[in-house]
Amino acid sequence: MTKETVKQGFDAAEKALKEKEIEQVKMITLKTLEKIDTLSKEKDDLKKKERDIDDKNKILKLDVDDLKEGKLEKIIERQNVDPLAKKVSVVLIIKEKEVIREVPYWYWPYQVVWQEPIYTNELKPFNDNTIYFQNTDNFPATCTNYTTINCSTAKNYTEGTYNVFGHIVHLK
Repeated sequence: MTKETVKQGFDAAEKALKEKEIEQVKMITLKTLEKIDTLSKEKDDLKKKERDIDDKNKILKLDVDDLKEGKLEKIIERQNVDPLAKKVSVVLIIKEKEVIREVPYWYWPYQVVWQEPIYTNELKPFNDNTIYFQNTDNFPATCTNYTTINCSTAKNYTEGTYNVFGHIVHLK
């Protein structure tokens, strides 16, 4: 082995090591870029999901505002125009086609159909004329699928204080 052969072998080994380092750097860069792309796609999916949730939330808030104002027609119109509103709303509101006696528009009956059945306990009045839910075996839960209301009832009785999953909401 000559000095020249050793130098060529050393250069070849150094070159191979450098190529291996370059390959490692390129692999790290590629995997980092792939992870960035994956996170960007996840972020875009979350943004889309957030927009969907915001749209649903907006529809529900409009439903509450229209109930407060007694504008059941606006809820019906929204549900007829937007299939998402029909799907998201807690209830479907249907205007009665025929009214036996003539009543002003404000008292026209609307049928309310719950999207999911509501199970409540029987109501029992007490001495102070307040109605409370009874939670005993004597009063089994009943299922309510539909009811009838009018614009006046919606406007006058939507406001109040509600306990929503442990949070107090004052609706005015």
